[in-house]
Amino acid sequence: MKAFVSKFLMLAALAAVLGIAIAMVRGVMEDRGRYREETLRTVSHSLAGPQALAGGLLIVPYTEHWVVVNQRGTSKETREPMSQAGVLYVLPETLDVTGQLVPDVRKRGVFRVNGYAFSGALQGALRMPSAASVKRSVEGSEIQFGRPSLVLSVASARGLRAVRMNAGGHALNVTPGTGVSGLPAGVSALLGSVPEPGSMIDFEIVAEVAGAQRLDVIPLGMESRLVLHSDWPHPSFIGDFLPAERAVRSSGFDAVWRTSAVASNARAQWLARAGAEPAGQNASDTVAQDDAPAVARSVAGVESFAVALVAPVDAYVMSDRATKYAMLIVGCTLALFAVYELIKGLRVHPVQYLLVGFAMVLFFMLLLALSEHIGFDAAYGAASVVCVGLISYYVSAALGSMWRASGFAVLLSGLYGALYGILCSEQNALLLGTLLLFGVLAGVMVLSRRVDWNALLQPASGAAIADA
Repeated sequence: MKAFVSKFLMLAALAAVLGIAIAMVRGVMEDRGRYREETLRTVSHSLAGPQALAGGLLIVPYTEHWVVVNQRGTSKETREPMSQAGVLYVLPETLDVTGQLVPDVRKRGVFRVNGYAFSGALQGALRMPSAASVKRSVEGSEIQFGRPSLVLSVASARGLRAVRMNAGGHALNVTPGTGVSGLPAGVSALLGSVPEPGSMIDFEIVAEVAGAQRLDVIPLGMESRLVLHSDWPHPSFIGDFLPAERAVRSSGFDAVWRTSAVASNARAQWLARAGAEPAGQNASDTVAQDDAPAVARSVAGVESFAVALVAPVDAYVMSDRATKYAMLIVGCTLALFAVYELIKGLRVHPVQYLLVGFAMVLFFMLLLALSEHIGFDAAYGAASVVCVGLISYYVSAALGSMWRASGFAVLLSGLYGALYGILCSEQNALLLGTLLLFGVLAGVMVLSRRVDWNALLQPASGAAIADA
């Protein structure tokens, strides 16, 4: 009984020590993860970061004129002309965006950042507002429109490589900045003349924009469409709208998004960032303001079409998930070792248990270190082969036979294979993990079904153990 209790207490203490070792491994993984995130932020910033395109905004300046009559009806009656400037923000009736997303993967050390270059065209039609759409300060005042500006807004102007604009079939002179204080970074271009009120203006914006990890396109049209092609085979469609059509292949993807103002709040959200109430009958199309503050501080919170270039297997996420099963794998391995010792009547020293346990813990360190260089799948295979080979070679002496060690190696390989299946089947992880635990428990119960546990608790030094 004393030997059995001592063995049980030894295994409990060993589990506590290995738990501390696993916690230290998780600490190393968290440090590497933080360093990786910092590196990704730095490189992504150099690539202008995630980009967002909001094109086809028409900024229409206007001046309101009226006359103030002083001392009306007297000999001292005077007329004083007054004026006030304002701005209308007009969104497109239709917006059609077509483009190609060319991957541009950058590396810093062992870390990779998925950059890209977007080349495409934003085409659509705008309706020039009428004087009736302007909210007047004085009833009966007159509205005089100035030359409008066509605007392309982006999340970071550092990513703009080339931009061309035309409206009404005429090329426009593109200038840096949107021309509105506080408007997100971008470019603008003055139209050649003041269009007739109520007339339609066809526009085209051809742009090449660099970014990293994610691209958003804001559907500002009453009817909006985005057609995107890329050679990246692992897209993640993460925006507020899923593509209406998509085809994902090993050579890349094609996707088409469609939406309308009936199904999207993007127009209202974008206009709300102007900080003023919509004006006149065309409230859904225009916003009037006195001093032209920002239309938007950023695209955060605005519905968008979006796609992210993701890695098929994130080594850090997978390694982190693997360590969550570390105690389960280590415990199962030591349990198999203990069952062998019990059934075969072997004497295994606590140091041998400890060394086997540490070899199991180092598997997870090997997995992380190798995955930074050769990818998760190859790293998992290499780390598994190394650890199974080392442990099997070591326990062959403790088990007294290479044949027994070979059987132990087969069981250990099955355990690693089961863990890999759990990691690769995120949706079925709970089911597979439960089945693994049930399988291990069933195996222990079957192998120890003839063990005389009462004899183990007797004070006699030689406990009788029936043959398995």
